[in-house]
Amino acid sequence: MPVLFAHLMETGFGGVYDGIAHLLITPVDLMLVIGLSVLAGQQGPAGGRLLLALLPMSWWLGGMAGQWLRFDTSLTALTTALLIVVGVLVALAR
Repeated sequence: MPVLFAHLMETGFGGVYDGIAHLLITPVDLMLVIGLSVLAGQQGPAGGRLLLALLPMSWWLGGMAGQWLRFDTSLTALTTALLIVVGVLVALAR
């Protein structure tokens, strides 16, 4: 049986607001969104509009993948790699 790493962020605001507050409670998620926002801002208005469309869709797809796929390991290495890649792209202004 796979080990599940899901967790609930209890803020006391209710189910929907607990999910919204997750972004602000988890620093790695917030840093990734800020990095993506800076990267999109470097691309001009078209980059910002693209991020505005793709970020919620990617969160939804990630949630669906998390429901269907059961990971036996933590995805910490993948999260760290994505954060480093976004940081390097922002630094290089690509």
